[in-house]
Amino acid sequence: MVNPASSAAAGPAADSSIRPLRDRQLQALWQLSDAPAGTPPHAILRLCKQAPDPETAVRQILKEITPTSAALERKWRELIYDVWAAHHPDAPLLVDIPLRAGDVIETAALLDARAYLRLLEEKPLQMVQEEGEWLLEADAAYQVALQLPSLTGSPKIRLENEWQHHTPRRLRATLEALRLVRRQQGRLQLVKSRYQRFLDLPVTQQYYYLWHAEAYHVEWAAFAGIWGDYIHILQENLALLWSLCDAVLPGMPVNLRRWNQEVWDTYYPLWEQEGLLDKHRNFTALMSVVRIHSLPTAVTQMVVKDFFERYGLASTEGEHLAYTDHGYNLLSAEQSEDLPCALDLLH
Repeated sequence: MVNPASSAAAGPAADSSIRPLRDRQLQALWQLSDAPAGTPPHAILRLCKQAPDPETAVRQILKEITPTSAALERKWRELIYDVWAAHHPDAPLLVDIPLRAGDVIETAALLDARAYLRLLEEKPLQMVQEEGEWLLEADAAYQVALQLPSLTGSPKIRLENEWQHHTPRRLRATLEALRLVRRQQGRLQLVKSRYQRFLDLPVTQQYYYLWHAEAYHVEWAAFAGIWGDYIHILQENLALLWSLCDAVLPGMPVNLRRWNQEVWDTYYPLWEQEGLLDKHRNFTALMSVVRIHSLPTAVTQMVVKDFFERYGLASTEGEHLAYTDHGYNLLSAEQSEDLPCALDLLH
């Protein structure tokens, strides 16, 4: 995929040097696709140049043509992204991901992040230092909790400490990882330049940035209590977690006990290697047993509830879990492609 910044630096000469190759790609894809008769391919491609973002361009162009295979559709997407980037050199770098705006726009993670950022746009939030850690002041933490859409309907209990509610605390860690917010002079503030670039992104890109940051740059173990060392190793080997979706189809219900058993079978060698299945030096023999036997409950909360469901990757009903279409697509793409780091994209 073309980096808009590098395209801008290269200038018209560079664009003219790659245009013949792009034209040949366009002609080849056009011939292989079910394209409308009598319409030249460049007339369709003009839609790409005029679109406000590459996902809109993809939707508009794929309405006009019908790729005859998934591989061909993927080639079209790549070409459209490249052409759009070349004609919008000032746009932030985008990553081609198998998501649609409708899949992600109502996810709790995205809605909460936008609400948190809007709150900071109105005014910074006061912070205090407790035991060497900077936390939101209790009233500020309570104010955040009131504003997050995912917490609507939750009991309105005043917080004495930001750690009393993991959802806003974990969200702050995600926004800090993306450097959208930072502590300055004892207050949590927006990094306005990065925030504006974030707002300029298509919704699918905003979602991907948040998802990637929370998956790879927020320490889940900090929120996992006595199971932190187990969760740390799980997060250090996320490819194994993503691979659990390979054996099922989107929408296919999987018993949570069975899913947790697969997690156990998958990570058992790593946990055993780290000595986590033996009596831990910081716990009594009884507590070590309790930790192991309650681990499925902790994994369900930390991974399924706090991550998969918040990002719409999966849903639960009763004792069953089912991956969503976009969850399956994203986790599959994460395994099969070299998706970039979100922190490198939001310059």
